[in-house]
Amino acid sequence: MQTVTGTIYNGIEYRADDGGGNRIKFILFPHKFHTKDDIQSARKQLQEMLVTKNIRMARPDDWDNLYIEKVFRLCSDLQWYEIHIDRKIIRRERIKGTSIEEYKKSYILPKVEAEKKRNYSKYGFALFQLQIGLQHRQGKLTSWTPNGIEYTEDKTISEGADYLLFPLPHHTSEDIRIAKEWIRNYFRAASLRVAGEEVADSHYIDKVFDHPACYRLRWYEIKVDMELIRAERLKGTPPADYVKNHVLPNIERTRQENIKRHGDRIL
Repeated sequence: MQTVTGTIYNGIEYRADDGGGNRIKFILFPHKFHTKDDIQSARKQLQEMLVTKNIRMARPDDWDNLYIEKVFRLCSDLQWYEIHIDRKIIRRERIKGTSIEEYKKSYILPKVEAEKKRNYSKYGFALFQLQIGLQHRQGKLTSWTPNGIEYTEDKTISEGADYLLFPLPHHTSEDIRIAKEWIRNYFRAASLRVAGEEVADSHYIDKVFDHPACYRLRWYEIKVDMELIRAERLKGTPPADYVKNHVLPNIERTRQENIKRHGDRIL
């Protein structure tokens, strides 16, 4: 089963567990300051975008898993076998409100070498194979066709993989045809399609949030304007440039706008 995370435009995070077909399940992670209207709006956006009613609220284990995922994302400079994860500590620090940055500083960095030695002792030279296997178990992989079209590859279904193309504005219909032909020739494709506008917007937003410069920011400090997102994406603006031009210069303004919208309970 593939797991994807993202953020609804009103700041509610979500996790999608996708087994393929109509088996997709969504978990919403509303914070205390989110209202019933916020949650209903998030449900509506997911239902309209992905035609699903399988949506539930996060449980404690779900919150722990999301926290762990953010820890691994922040620790992209480390290998997985250098990252110490203790679920009891995770839950305690999450409930206390410890930031991901502080968790890394207090519990990851001091134990990098010890954790590496422990895993080498446990797995030996199989670590490399385990790393590759981990990437595939996580489900959706992102890569590019030889003519430069980005695609995601979901290997979680038995009939083959699902492929979703994200062409840029300069890619022609011929480029897309060649990319599709290349995927069909080299992979076992159960489905192959070009991402719709809403999905492409969401993919772009995920890249904005995943940018290293945004790791130290809260969601309410990251400018996400849907009209601006689509305009920049259609112009071919790389997500890194969006962060540089629209997020970093507007951190405080975006923060104040969200405080005004949601109240200071978001802090």
